[in-house]
Amino acid sequence: PESTVEELPSIWFIRRMRTVLAIVCQLMSAYRAAKAERWGQLNCDETKRHQTEYLNLILSCVEESCEGMPAEYKPILMSACILPEDGTSVAQRDAIVSFLDEMNTWLDE
Repeated sequence: PESTVEELPSIWFIRRMRTVLAIVCQLMSAYRAAKAERWGQLNCDETKRHQTEYLNLILSCVEESCEGMPAEYKPILMSACILPEDGTSVAQRDAIVSFLDEMNTWLDE
């Protein structure tokens, strides 16, 4: 089928939808992690841009593949933008725990 674009979305709409999409993706990641039988690894990486520190959080969960195939670890990007107070390991830990508590609250609602 043939389709034509009659009107492009505004910049305002695109920016708002990025925020909504980020929240939906984090919520789906939290749901997937909560339903997993077990977790394998928890990886985080901090980077700094424009004097702001960002923390990425990736969780590996064991999930069944297809019938007859062994279970395998599947990576889940929990968040690409956790903001710790500073670069210390204690601040990173606190930011990760706070983020996971927030995801838990979302799943309870």
